[in-house]
Amino acid sequence: MAATRPLHRLIWQTRRGALELDLLLGGYLHHQYAKCSPQRQACYRRLLQQDDPLLMDWLVRGKPPPPEFAPLVADILRQARSATRSKS
Repeated sequence: MAATRPLHRLIWQTRRGALELDLLLGGYLHHQYAKCSPQRQACYRRLLQQDDPLLMDWLVRGKPPPPEFAPLVADILRQARSATRSKS
C-alpha cells in the first residue's frame, strides 16, 4: 500500500488542467515512466515542478527546453507521436 502512495502523488502532479499537457504527461507516465532509469524518473519529477506556461512552451509550442529537460521532452513527444500512430 505504501509503495502506491508515491505513484498516486505522481499521477496527481501529472494532471495539469490543460488537456494538451494532461495527454502528453499522462501518456508518458502511463506508458514509459516505469521503464525509465531512476535518473530519468527524477528528471520527470523535476519537470513536473515547472510552471504550466513553460511546459506548454516546451511540449506544445515547440520552444526548446533547457538542456536538463531536452532529452525528456523529446521522449515525451516521441511517446505521444507513437501513441497517435498506433491509434490510426
